[in-house]
Amino acid sequence: MVEKTDEELIGTRKWLESIGSTLHTETNPSFNWYSAPARNPEFADAPKMFAFSFKAPTAGQVVAVSTDVPEEFRKYWAIHEFLEEDKPEYAGKCVDTLKEEIALVPSIVMARYVPVRAEFFRGLVEYARSVDAYTPEKVKQFALSRDYMNKLEKDLGGNR
Repeated sequence: MVEKTDEELIGTRKWLESIGSTLHTETNPSFNWYSAPARNPEFADAPKMFAFSFKAPTAGQVVAVSTDVPEEFRKYWAIHEFLEEDKPEYAGKCVDTLKEEIALVPSIVMARYVPVRAEFFRGLVEYARSVDAYTPEKVKQFALSRDYMNKLEKDLGGNR
């Protein structure tokens, strides 16, 4: 969980809007999120597909998902970020939230969804290992999610 001051969070919202992000509203659960243009120079060092969330004491939460994520899948990634933000830190936080996310994905798109999400977590683990922004514990959380998605992908007849 990344805590921001109210001013920082409000600034993040303004910044997302200034770079052309689109605001979306979910109803179940109820929250707003942004699709952020992935080709913005600010994201040059980020993995191809990304999502992030920040929370502040009274200004709420900001959730953003990269436009490199296929449009039909973005809301599920946003839901993941939203749900994960309110959980306390523990070793299985990411994978537990991932399981909640997967349960929301319609079965008709699951065969397309799982490979994309698995690719994301494989890339996230490599990225997180290459930068100083993540603790070893956080990298382990990402790796648990990667392993979970690799297994789902294999069970669906994928490569891994």
